[in-house]
Amino acid sequence: MDFDSKFNYMLKKEYAVYIGFYVVASLAVLGWVFQLIRGFNGMEASWAVSTGIEALGLAMNAIVFLGFLSNKENGTKIRSVFAALILTSSLGLFWDECAWLVQGVANYSVLNRISNSLLYINSFTMELMFWTYVINIFKIKSKLAKISTKIFIVLWFPLTITSIANIFTPIYFVVDSTGMYSRTDLYPLHLLYFLMVMPVVTILIIGAKAPVIDKIVVSSFFIFPLIGELISVFYFGISTAPVSFMIAILLNYRVIISNSEKRFLVTQNGLAIASSIQNGMLPDPGKIYKDRTDFDIAASMTPAQTVGGDFYDCFLLDEDHLVILIADVSDKGIPAALFMTVSKVFIKTRIEMGGTPSEIITYVDERLSDGNEAGMFVTLWMAIIDLNTGHVEACNAGHDYPAILSLSEGYKVEKTLHGPPVAFMPGMQFPGISFDLKPGESIFLYTDGLVEAKRADNDRFGIDRMVEVLNSCKNDSCEQLISDMKKTVQDYVEEEPQFDDMTMLSFTYKGR
Repeated sequence: MDFDSKFNYMLKKEYAVYIGFYVVASLAVLGWVFQLIRGFNGMEASWAVSTGIEALGLAMNAIVFLGFLSNKENGTKIRSVFAALILTSSLGLFWDECAWLVQGVANYSVLNRISNSLLYINSFTMELMFWTYVINIFKIKSKLAKISTKIFIVLWFPLTITSIANIFTPIYFVVDSTGMYSRTDLYPLHLLYFLMVMPVVTILIIGAKAPVIDKIVVSSFFIFPLIGELISVFYFGISTAPVSFMIAILLNYRVIISNSEKRFLVTQNGLAIASSIQNGMLPDPGKIYKDRTDFDIAASMTPAQTVGGDFYDCFLLDEDHLVILIADVSDKGIPAALFMTVSKVFIKTRIEMGGTPSEIITYVDERLSDGNEAGMFVTLWMAIIDLNTGHVEACNAGHDYPAILSLSEGYKVEKTLHGPPVAFMPGMQFPGISFDLKPGESIFLYTDGLVEAKRADNDRFGIDRMVEVLNSCKNDSCEQLISDMKKTVQDYVEEEPQFDDMTMLSFTYKGR
């Protein structure tokens, strides 16, 4: 993993956002404590103004961060990047305040050098965070952005080492024996990083597909600090760069981040409605058929996102025949949910017209393949069960093989004839299969989200573990079996997030 990959990996960690808040809050408290301990004796008026502004800025950053934590867009990279901006801004304010608090105090000249060195390092970090913020807020994935990111990350290291060396020998600045800070002739060199980042980021902002107001607001991250730096050249003693960066953060939070949250909440509301509609399309067989004595059935669908692409169905063709099916669309989220809806309508409509599972799936394949420009497909296993005899007519279109419970051997997963996924290769054949169930025997259907559920070490749940759980629960009701399976999978993956939809359907034939 290279520097760029590690950098992006850190920015995706949600816990880092909360750690950042506690650090910012702590800095805000320390800023005021240090100011109270130091007092204003011996400080020039401009220094006192600077430290007061910076202490206030630290408190404001903590308040902004606290409000930012209520942003519902959890776990996204832009959330972590903006949190990093607030953190680096606070560190800049804190180190600058510390430097001014010990300015002119001979006994603290070493602390003055350390504070200023850390301030310089933090200025490079802020520029790197700003760069990262731009390419993420505008979703820029150009080759220029990728190459520049690697260059800026690599250059950060020698600049940081140079700033650390400034503690021991004058490079950008010097602190004399009286504790007074002053700039050296090499001071302008520390602006080279800023001057390298700005032209490239300007090109990306201009070319970004975003509203003009957003581009202007984001540009404040280099316009304000540039103005602040120019002011400090002519009016030394008034801190401007860290404060100007803080102002840019407040502006971006108000205009871009808060608007992003509003858009996110609107999207979430829409997804919640879509999820409710989708759940309404999936029957609850445990309730619908709870009074049946000739069979037991239960099903469950747990999407990886708000809406999913898995689905199942079960319904009576007549008093003697029950249809069960399970399907898995080739994508996740909204596209999969839309394709799932269309597929489900085609399947149920064709089933009600009559025919074998093989004939039904062939018809659905033809309809879904027509105009399928997105190239999506769906795996499907369906069966028509004769409730008088237990005879099963089934067809497998590229789906996971079911686990069948026989009274003599328990649950087993056996490979049988199957065709390709529906809409995957138009015109292919879908061979049918048939078998008989005795009273007490069962069919367990599932999607690959079950067997491919993984732990943090990438080890999968697997078919063997699934069959083991099935056989340990073979005497349970269908509803209890599914509940136990879900719990076992959750215990297995622990805190690892679900990455695929997980659907199960369990049917037990009891006979008449």
